[in-house]
Amino acid sequence: MASRAHLSAGQLAVRCLAEQGRSTQQWLRELRLTQARVWLEEGLSVAETARRSGYRSPSALTAAQRRARR
Repeated sequence: MASRAHLSAGQLAVRCLAEQGRSTQQWLRELRLTQARVWLEEGLSVAETARRSGYRSPSALTAAQRRARR
């Protein structure tokens, strides 16, 4: 991800924290879960939503959703 932004990993981490107020991983996880929520609300299956949003399995997606609600 850093190379796509033409930054080093460290520069991306610093910039993300400064601009988003969270780590790069936290920011990316939030984006993925937000998009997954949209797809599920549109009627996409949990399996297809997990695949599209980059989770290894439907159970990995549902576990991530549960952790995010805490």
